[in-house]
Amino acid sequence: MDKSKEIFITRKICCQMLEDRNFKIPEGEEDISYDNFKLKLQNYDLDLYINNNESSNERIYLRFFMSRKRINESDFKKEIDTIYNRTGYNENQEFNLNIIFITLERSSSNVLNIVGSGKYTNIELFHIGRLQYNPIKHFLQPKFEPVKKHKEQEILDFYNCSKTQLPKILHSDIVSQYYGLKSGDLMKITRTS
Repeated sequence: MDKSKEIFITRKICCQMLEDRNFKIPEGEEDISYDNFKLKLQNYDLDLYINNNESSNERIYLRFFMSRKRINESDFKKEIDTIYNRTGYNENQEFNLNIIFITLERSSSNVLNIVGSGKYTNIELFHIGRLQYNPIKHFLQPKFEPVKKHKEQEILDFYNCSKTQLPKILHSDIVSQYYGLKSGDLMKITRTS
């Protein structure tokens, strides 16, 4: 498949992912035509910076790293600093900024080790190959729903258990990544059986 078509599909899936995380996609971005997308691709204008519908203090920056080379740790940190400068974000801000990187090439192990830890807990990393279809809309996939923080105790009381007694889902699971779940978040899974 042509790389531009792969990127086009990935960007559409990313827009759906952000909507499922309660972010409002700017008009015309999700249903963009392929021709308009190619213009954006030529102008390196694929990134999105948007607010959460439910929380005015949560923002997300979707960054397409279009380099054909493997992203290393120093490039990764430079990209993060560039995004912080563009958005005016610093650790004292009144809003939370999450950054999602979409890469064409697999990232180095150094980058994979620092994503999601320390001062990079707000960073997520996806390889373009992981987002060629919407994982929650596949007909074989059970229904996944992230549980809101205020509902967690109600569920734990219903099952008379603690969080540690519930089954675990790996952080590397595509649905866990799709919803941007962190360690300790609850997910409701509804199976047809």
